[in-house]
Amino acid sequence: MSKKIWNDYKSDLVSGTTCLSQGVCFGDIYNDGDYKIACGDLSGKLKILKQECLINESKLNYCPVSVIVFKGYDKQLKSIYQYLAVAGLSYIYIYKNMKGILKLIIPNIEINSLELKIWDDLKLGNIDHRQA
Repeated sequence: MSKKIWNDYKSDLVSGTTCLSQGVCFGDIYNDGDYKIACGDLSGKLKILKQECLINESKLNYCPVSVIVFKGYDKQLKSIYQYLAVAGLSYIYIYKNMKGILKLIIPNIEINSLELKIWDDLKLGNIDHRQA
């Protein structure tokens, strides 16, 4: 019988975690062959959980909006390594073994004027979501 860790985590009120769906990912965060849940909490914390247990909690200086685990090549170790990327504010922070190694700046782009008008009309109630 398989255990449903996702359902247990979702209903676990003890962890006190509040996050968006894009703020949760599942991966080998410590590169030890053991998969864990990484959660970007809206309170400004990065939480690592294994089943129902909180393994690590790091305070962030920003509110994370997205979290993902990805594979990359480590030149020093000459092997494939798993990294954790956390997006927040205008940056993407890259972690290796839960230690920050890189901070990427997301460039500002100009919003299309037609798209901005549609969003403004939606906000004011001039159009509904079907018209948008």
